Amino acid sequence: MAVNRPLSRELAALVAEQFVEVLHAPGYGDGAVDLLREKLRSLRLLESDERRRPTPGERDAHRVLAGC
Repeated sequence: MAVNRPLSRELAALVAEQFVEVLHAPGYGDGAVDLLREKLRSLRLLESDERRRPTPGERDAHRVLAGC
């Protein structure tokens, strides 16, 4: 499961009612991690602070194999 904003304790309680193996969020609110660890012992938590919007003027390059 992935969410696009920090996971609050309230949302963590709803997630804990589901079967979830991996949870990816840009952050976790106070008490959310503790609640998830208590309810879902085999859950893997991922956290990323990746930017969602490019900086104006920033160059973005992608390598393509066998591309033209």
